[in-house]
Amino acid sequence: MALGSRIGSKAHKNTILLFTNKHTFNRYPGCACDVPSVNYQFSWKVKLWTHYYSYAPEIWQYLKTIEEENKFISKYIKLRHQIERVEWDNNVGVWRMQIRNLETNEVIEDAAEFFINAGGVLNNWKWPNIPGLHSFKGKLMHSANYEEGYDLSRKKVAVIGAGSSGVQIVAAIQKRVEMLYHWIRSPIWITAGFAQTWAGKDGANFACMPNLLVCDAFVLTVSTQIAKSNLNTLRSIPKSTSNIENRSRTS
Repeated sequence: MALGSRIGSKAHKNTILLFTNKHTFNRYPGCACDVPSVNYQFSWKVKLWTHYYSYAPEIWQYLKTIEEENKFISKYIKLRHQIERVEWDNNVGVWRMQIRNLETNEVIEDAAEFFINAGGVLNNWKWPNIPGLHSFKGKLMHSANYEEGYDLSRKKVAVIGAGSSGVQIVAAIQKRVEMLYHWIRSPIWITAGFAQTWAGKDGANFACMPNLLVCDAFVLTVSTQIAKSNLNTLRSIPKSTSNIENRSRTS
């Protein structure tokens, strides 16, 4: 998305082809960003967020707004298409690809000088290998393919796993269900939230107030400038110092 907004009309239509794999935004109960919202956005598209740690619907709307402003879907994106094969043609200097139209099942061939894989690594979810899992007679859902709106009230619910999704789901549903079981492989460490100095008590999330929103935008600007300053400082360090760093690591 950042690339698409930057290249815009500057890129020749036959020079760059951007194909993205299908991606399902997480919609499980309690889904939220685990870093402050002010740092979870593009520097060129600052938003006044409603919470310190944004929830999934607001993040989705933020990205959707950028898409609508740039008309990505009408200009660059083909929905319901899946890349079957990509191979570099060294003789011609292009990427050869086969793409399946999921509506018609037709496979077309295309080529591009640049191929950018923006599919992500978390969208190819799978069920855990647990004996008897699929013989379970009740409702079975995966956090990456959650049935939005499913009513869990007065139900016995078992959550398997304690990754970031599992932690958020348990916290979000534990007051609504009749009985909650949580199976984990091993205990996990939970610390106060990132940037807890500005977060709520013990790093907790909270709704932003109007005066804080302005502060957030200011913090983002300052943080960006500091990061740029530090980067420029690193670039100015003589290369010979890298030998000193390497020796210190091995000592």
